[in-house]
Amino acid sequence: MKRLVKTVFVDFGDVLRYYRTKEGLSQEQLADNICSREYISLIEKGKKIPTLYMVDAFSKKMGINLFDAYALVIEHNDFDTHLRIEELNDAINARNDDRLYQLAVEYAKLPGFSYGVPYQCIKHALSLYYANVSCDYEKAVQYASEGLAVSGLTNLAGKAPLPVSNLDICLLTAKAVALCRGGWHSEGRITFEYLRECVKLRFVQNLYVANRNRRFDIRMFAMTAFNICEFFPNDCENNLKMLEDSIRILNRYECSSKQPELLLYKARYLFDTGEHTAAVHCFNAGYYMLLCGSSAEEAVKTAQEIMQERFEKLVSI
Repeated sequence: MKRLVKTVFVDFGDVLRYYRTKEGLSQEQLADNICSREYISLIEKGKKIPTLYMVDAFSKKMGINLFDAYALVIEHNDFDTHLRIEELNDAINARNDDRLYQLAVEYAKLPGFSYGVPYQCIKHALSLYYANVSCDYEKAVQYASEGLAVSGLTNLAGKAPLPVSNLDICLLTAKAVALCRGGWHSEGRITFEYLRECVKLRFVQNLYVANRNRRFDIRMFAMTAFNICEFFPNDCENNLKMLEDSIRILNRYECSSKQPELLLYKARYLFDTGEHTAAVHCFNAGYYMLLCGSSAEEAVKTAQEIMQERFEKLVSI
């Protein structure tokens, strides 16, 4: 017997309740420093429509772009779309490219995935599949570009950075990596640098203050720097400036989790440019920070001494 799938019609209150409970927040916790608990209750019951200021405040509190969710509900009126997006994200996080491709092809045929966020999810999934499985970088770039076009992110050379969404950041990363792997290094560098400026804008303007999105920003900001160094290893002068600026930004906003790797990359370029003493200090600082989380203090000390000795031998050659 064929199972009938019931279409679920929702309003913004349904969306808010769904994400609030998913994030494990009570109405009181979500309302804290924003509004009253009663106001949240009225929204979730469909008796109040929040102002744009409130939607922005709820988004920041939960680390979720509720503007996208609201637009999705208005356009498609099908809450199952959110579940499908999560299924795609699960396949991406598990690096299950075959499952990712299967879902993308299946969902691309659904009317609820015709535009906006669902459309971008499909393009991101297909871009990752063609880059990682088929090694068809031209197709990977094509799908990523189509997804970015939804947000107007085309012709990036000389374009001012925008307050992009998490999904736009993922698409920009997929496109930049595919461009570099496919040999289109000039456009790849432009895309990486534009991506870096967009994430930097999110830091400076404090657009996404929720812990989950802040961790995402830190990771993507550092990853972009790593990718630039790996794909353009010989551009010592520009890479050094980029790394120093990245470290300065992370210091300013007290984001230390990704600084060790940046310091190690910086040490490599300092050594390449002949600044051996500075390279030793930078390398030790980065390696010490990497090991700082360990509870074995003696291991930290010993490892640092070993690295110091190795670097001194290398410098003396």
